[in-house]
Amino acid sequence: MILPLTPASPFPSNRGAVPSMSSWLQLGPSGHHSGLVVEGRGLQVAAAQPTVDPRSWSREHVSLWLHQMQAQHGLPHVPADRFLMNGKALCLMTVDMFLGRVPLGGKLLYKDFQLRLGRAMHSCS
Repeated sequence: MILPLTPASPFPSNRGAVPSMSSWLQLGPSGHHSGLVVEGRGLQVAAAQPTVDPRSWSREHVSLWLHQMQAQHGLPHVPADRFLMNGKALCLMTVDMFLGRVPLGGKLLYKDFQLRLGRAMHSCS
């Protein structure tokens, strides 16, 4: 079940749903939802626009993004210690650096991150 997020609140508001701690980690500096999807306690939280600029992602955002990509694309488990970095550090990574950390799926992660970065940069101009 996907619950929409209202503009007044970054969390689902129907039936008294209580957000998990991981939902709090998805908020960006402006208080908007990051665009990541987190499943927990039988609840799936849908993303609202605008998404957080990947350049401002914390380590927790990066971890949530990796988890989402693994679930969405059936990627093998990525050890957490391979991406102990924030969004700015991801921006500096080449496709070869992604492939060095994740041989099966690194190219997909790189492409997805670059698309998110491009959308964020385009929306700023």
